[in-house]
Amino acid sequence: SQIQEVGTGSLHITTNGTQITIDKGTTESMANFKIDGAVELFYDNSKTFETTSYGAKVTGRLAATTSFTGSDNVKLKLGDSDDLQIYHDGSNSHIEEGGTGSLLIKSDAVNLGSTSGEYYFRGFENAGVQLRFDNSTKLETVTGGVYVYGQLVFGVGTSDDLFGGDNNKIILGSGSDFQLFHDGTNSFITNTTGDFLLRNSAGNEIKIQAVSGEQSIIANANGSVDLYYD
Repeated sequence: SQIQEVGTGSLHITTNGTQITIDKGTTESMANFKIDGAVELFYDNSKTFETTSYGAKVTGRLAATTSFTGSDNVKLKLGDSDDLQIYHDGSNSHIEEGGTGSLLIKSDAVNLGSTSGEYYFRGFENAGVQLRFDNSTKLETVTGGVYVYGQLVFGVGTSDDLFGGDNNKIILGSGSDFQLFHDGTNSFITNTTGDFLLRNSAGNEIKIQAVSGEQSIIANANGSVDLYYD
């Protein structure tokens, strides 16, 4: 059976009732067109799509063969209270967690990088986290702590210091030969291999002073040593 409009006009189906329905006999709904209300589409007698006052509602999964598109500031909102929002504002793209929880990004490996393939950040399950510069790893967490590839610079600000607790040591040398630490009572500079050399390459004096600044020993650039009392 066919209903055709073969002219140049339109085919109108109208009703003065409450809705227009398309059913498979009396056993299965296919579509409902409600007056001043929703348009409902069914699959195997289950409603999967309906229009609403705010747009449309899909029951189940929404799939696309190419892409989903939206204009600037049109947001993808998820959560009962629109907690997660994804959108582009015309200049920048945003992923926002606006609820009371946290924003979680989960994967066995998490990579943050540019469209050219350069990585800024890499994180691996049961392994390390890498921070990179110009696609080269500069800081990496390891089993024993943190590796720094290159220089470690601190004190960029006027009040920035490098802190360590009692018995936390600065250790240098492949055999942990040089150690600098405080044990809670005294401070130590310990060398376990070779000679301990204290040099001033500028050709000036090396001074050992009390906290007050009072002189105790001065090693002069010419090799002489001055010893002080009071």
